[in-house]
Amino acid sequence: MANYINKHTNKENFKYTDDDQEKIVKSVFSKVSYEIVSSSVTGKNAVVKTKVTSLDLPKIYGKLITDMMPTLLSQALSGNNKDDSQAQIMTALGNSINDPSAPKTTTDVDIKLIKGDKGWIYCTQ
Repeated sequence: MANYINKHTNKENFKYTDDDQEKIVKSVFSKVSYEIVSSSVTGKNAVVKTKVTSLDLPKIYGKLITDMMPTLLSQALSGNNKDDSQAQIMTALGNSINDPSAPKTTTDVDIKLIKGDKGWIYCTQ
């Protein structure tokens, strides 16, 4: 059953390493949306064709690194505190993710489900 996720899996099972990580992860997931295009059922199996729209994180990270590299390099060479640099990065990342014009990407996915005793279960394979 390791290939399936059931309805008893919930957000309390996820642990964050710190408050910054929790804020970033929640911000990213709050910007995910989906549209069900179609679904088909064959016996105990189903496929739901879905369009998932989410932040384009590679573009966001790339721009963040490009924008911040000169400042971070200058601070590193001047011996500034590593914690200050990390705080700046986390703040900039949070701002980039929460920017209303942040780039997004849409991906077509086939979500495979299997009928379980208490309803449909997501199949990871």
